[in-house]
Amino acid sequence: MDYQGNIDMPEEVISSYLDIVLAGFHDSTGYTGTTIEENTAAMIAAIKNPYVHIISHPGNPKYPVDVEEVVMAAKEYNKVIELNNQSFVCRPNSFPNCNKFARMAKKHNVLVAINSDAHICYNVGNNDIALAMARKAGIRKSQIINTSTQRIGEYLNWHKQQWVNTKKA
Repeated sequence: MDYQGNIDMPEEVISSYLDIVLAGFHDSTGYTGTTIEENTAAMIAAIKNPYVHIISHPGNPKYPVDVEEVVMAAKEYNKVIELNNQSFVCRPNSFPNCNKFARMAKKHNVLVAINSDAHICYNVGNNDIALAMARKAGIRKSQIINTSTQRIGEYLNWHKQQWVNTKKA
């Protein structure tokens, strides 16, 4: 990612081969931001990217952001904030930031995706901590985008229609 919302995947691949796109900060990908302001600007630019659907592991403490500003942008652009179990394993000290994202998502009625983000087969489907966090924050089932394939499909179809309408305008 960069400050213009570009992601490290060619547009022709995204538009032709991918049904759903997650974007998030990852080490060694060329992103050089270090401040809350830079990271927030980059994350919001990714939210504005019409191909991006979900912001992945936004609570990573290595890339601090203004949580409320990011959540408000997600609301404005109807994007999803991810809460995942792997953040608590491979991103030490993520819990407070993820918890803040969960509370802000509840407060502003923003969609979330809850998953394992498993980095090994033994953890696939293990989302207990992320789910408990969402429940404790008061996130309603209606805010969770990945409760069924139908719900995800409806979201993606809505998003695709918005993109088509924007292109026609």
